[in-house]
Amino acid sequence: MFSKKPHGDVKKSTQKVLDPKKDVLTRLKHLRIVIENAEPSELKQFFDLNYSHIYYVFFENFVTIEVSLKQKGHKSQREELDSILFIFEKILQLLPERIQSRWQFHSIGLILKKLLHTGNSLKIRREGVRLFLLWMQALQSHAEREQLCMFACLIPGFPAPLCHGTPRTLDTLINPPLSLTETQVTPEEITPLVPPAVR
Repeated sequence: MFSKKPHGDVKKSTQKVLDPKKDVLTRLKHLRIVIENAEPSELKQFFDLNYSHIYYVFFENFVTIEVSLKQKGHKSQREELDSILFIFEKILQLLPERIQSRWQFHSIGLILKKLLHTGNSLKIRREGVRLFLLWMQALQSHAEREQLCMFACLIPGFPAPLCHGTPRTLDTLINPPLSLTETQVTPEEITPLVPPAVR
């Protein structure tokens, strides 16, 4: 009933994932085929060898769906986000050595902040917590203070982390208050991907 696709289909899809001439949506579709049909050992090897291509395909599709969600927010875009987050989960699970060495550290951190934003729907935030925990597990002792503070904010019962003597919240960690004396360059404000449905 749940048979795997023939080896040739996975091989063709593998080639299409790695083909830079293909658009990123096509590459994402074929990456999902590879993930769903390759043997676990082959999949790990594929991710180890092609981590850069895989992350590029994931990230470009994430950015595209983020823009689309903020403009329209239809159910189809939410389903696409779920599909993209499935790829993100596989990246976190299959590339722990790279993640531990802080590969794509700031990019992954920014994506997780977007998922954990308190303005998102509970479903998105729940998924964000799960993916954040996978990231922390892969980082092990290579997390920075910011990630440890976020962890403390996410886990009920932990005291609020302090910064300059004042308690921090998840909101202030995701969008820190601006201090123009430090720099004139300001970070982009992180906004919710999928706000709760208005009833």
